[in-house]
Amino acid sequence: MKDAKRGFVPSDEREFGDKAIPNLRQAADEVLFLLNHGYPVKGATRFVGDHYMFSERQRLALARTVSPEEQIASRLSREVKNIEGKTIYIDGFNVIIGLEIAFSESMLFTCMDGS
Repeated sequence: MKDAKRGFVPSDEREFGDKAIPNLRQAADEVLFLLNHGYPVKGATRFVGDHYMFSERQRLALARTVSPEEQIASRLSREVKNIEGKTIYIDGFNVIIGLEIAFSESMLFTCMDGS
């Protein structure tokens, strides 16, 4: 399993490739609009995903990467910027998973909050 790609599904190249990106970005803007107006994530991604005929995997990517502006501001307000001399606890399991995905050249997404 030397060439195994963590988190990779063969349809990823089609569903998240260059041709799919414009629709995914437009859909993310539409989901953001709905979330900012109080709609729940599940309903917003279902509604927009139905419109674009997205797969469940594409809908899940939208749900995990798009956040209402209020939540993004809240997260950013709690961000620790100066860590010098502080003890930092890191969830190593999630770091390892992220590194496995990156090193296997599978897809990593940048979320709206910068994570």
